[in-house]
Amino acid sequence: MNERALHEATAVDLRLAHAKYFIDQYFKHSGPPSDSYSHMIAYFDAYLFFLASVFDLSDESTKSKLKSKDEFLFAKILRNISTHRSVLAAPGSKGEYIRPMMRVIGASVGPENSSSKLYFNLLLLEEVLNKYASARTSETKSVEASMRYVQNIKGRKLNPELGELMLEILDTVKTVTDGT
Repeated sequence: MNERALHEATAVDLRLAHAKYFIDQYFKHSGPPSDSYSHMIAYFDAYLFFLASVFDLSDESTKSKLKSKDEFLFAKILRNISTHRSVLAAPGSKGEYIRPMMRVIGASVGPENSSSKLYFNLLLLEEVLNKYASARTSETKSVEASMRYVQNIKGRKLNPELGELMLEILDTVKTVTDGT
């Protein structure tokens, strides 16, 4: 985003642009030549922060629309967990929750492998969400929406890679906010 666009953008537009930036960085660091699990985790967490903050920067009408989107509430709950309880994507993190992530590294003979990818272990993710629901009864509706989104993911032919889910959720939020 150039300086002129920066000055003309709304706070929501900036948050959406930054969320997209962190998705791009996530993909950049998920394979050769810049494969870095540490960076992937950092960019996922940053993405969650920027995406969830769209809610706080929105007007009441937009907030109401965002509350109706299971995928947004899923991202918001993950941000809350990752910010206050546990680094969800980090291996061996000493947080309150188990790590519901899997890292898959492509292996090949000859040219470099295509990438490493992060996926949710959906059963462990449900366990994390249930534990969070028990601890945060004030967020029951958001956790229920998150569980519906997990069920949506489970119903797909393939478990989508984390970056694909990040893009999907961002697209939903952009549609709701009319962001670009």
